Amino acid sequence: MFYAKHTAVTVALCLLLPACGIDTSLDASDSDESMDNEDESKALLEQGITDEEPGFAPCGTGGPNLQNEVIGNAASPSGGAKQHNGSTINCTAIGVLQPTDDARYFCWTMAPSGHTWTFLRNVRTGVLGWTRDDLLRQNGSNRWCGF
Repeated sequence: MFYAKHTAVTVALCLLLPACGIDTSLDASDSDESMDNEDESKALLEQGITDEEPGFAPCGTGGPNLQNEVIGNAASPSGGAKQHNGSTINCTAIGVLQPTDDARYFCWTMAPSGHTWTFLRNVRTGVLGWTRDDLLRQNGSNRWCGF
């Protein structure tokens, strides 16, 4: 899922930024194509993908509730997944999501390490925190937090 999330953001960046070598100027013959690109941009935005690079959530930072979906048995079955108060292992662990715990997924972001993290609420304990996506079912949220 990390690859898919990272690739989706990279594709969005290349579609929207001239830095990828794509000519973003339009002339009259491009009007139909510009409508297609506009529709595609809107679809990407609806998926939580914008032309900004994903960033991480510093310690003490939460994320917006963009997905609002409860995932059953959210932690991978191999063991508990720590919840941190930011999207990096350098932030304080504030809870543990057990394999049988349900979690409400809010959104994902990317840490400087390149791992993606999901902001979620443990339904059993009520703890809000960030958990690395490779420790979660469905590889975490499918909505980008926007930072």
